[in-house]
Amino acid sequence: MHTKFLALKCENAEHEVRSLQYIAGQLQPQVICGDQVSSLIDEWNMLKCNGDRGTLHLEGRVDVYWTKVLCLKTTNGELKYPLLSKIIKALLCLPHGNADAERGFSENKNLLDGRNTLSIASINGMTQLRRHSTPTC
Repeated sequence: MHTKFLALKCENAEHEVRSLQYIAGQLQPQVICGDQVSSLIDEWNMLKCNGDRGTLHLEGRVDVYWTKVLCLKTTNGELKYPLLSKIIKALLCLPHGNADAERGFSENKNLLDGRNTLSIASINGMTQLRRHSTPTC
């Protein structure tokens, strides 16, 4: 919900800023420091007002769009949106699905059917064997 602004479909500027503040708060201190949040919001507003979003159209993949936006430079040759770049890159590297978790549940279910007394170490060992061995047939 808070990442809707990545697809640029949110028309409510106040909601976008609140979402960006929330995400920045969740990513502190690993990605952004608390004292940089206001500068991050300034970069977001600058992006919206400068027309960079208007010249670069979002058609297709959101990561391709943001790559173009985040490569923009000032007249001094510095990145135009350095803090926004950190946040966007952190968000785009998050997994979107739960296939890995579901696969793990499925593997463990197959291992545990009818084996209630196995220890955690035995289950971990069997899981590793199953993942790293090749099937014979």
